[in-house]
Amino acid sequence: MGHKKIVRKFRFTFAFLVLVCCLRVSAQESCFEINNDPLFNKMEGAWIGKGTRIYLASKNKVEIQIEVETQKNRANGIFSKNNIEEFIIEDNQRKTLKSYLYSYWIKCKERGHYVLGKGDSFKEEKSNSKGIFQNDVFNTTEYIGGDATKVLGETRFISTDHVEFSQKFYFDNKLQSITEIKFYKEKDL
Repeated sequence: MGHKKIVRKFRFTFAFLVLVCCLRVSAQESCFEINNDPLFNKMEGAWIGKGTRIYLASKNKVEIQIEVETQKNRANGIFSKNNIEEFIIEDNQRKTLKSYLYSYWIKCKERGHYVLGKGDSFKEEKSNSKGIFQNDVFNTTEYIGGDATKVLGETRFISTDHVEFSQKFYFDNKLQSITEIKFYKEKDL
């Protein structure tokens, strides 16, 4: 191969690599423009959720009520704080079984693909939980305390102020519980 052909081939290869790198960077830019992220725009705000959780081993069904506040963060993600109450109605009285606060974060990795974790700080390197947002549905796969505990979630954005959430909790590949919750937007933060 002549010197000119090698130079032309090198220029073409180099130009192609530059184009691929530019396309990758531009595809990832949308993740870094937090105000334009479609998932974050849909999730942001204050929400009230009501639903049920069924524990399959005991066949117990509990009611769930959740107050959620989700805010965008300068670190290119969102934080969500959830006040959760699980209760039953017994003798026409509400009996709280447990009440707790759960916080999590979501950060965009590339357009439509996210990483998520528990807590109020982005600890991406410690998270192997992921989500994909497509066609107004956010599907998540979370691993809690290793691979033995897996949580599959599906969030369907029905409208700007209505979300339907379902979650399946597995331990050692056995389904332990199923949760179904409907959320309605309370107000903008």
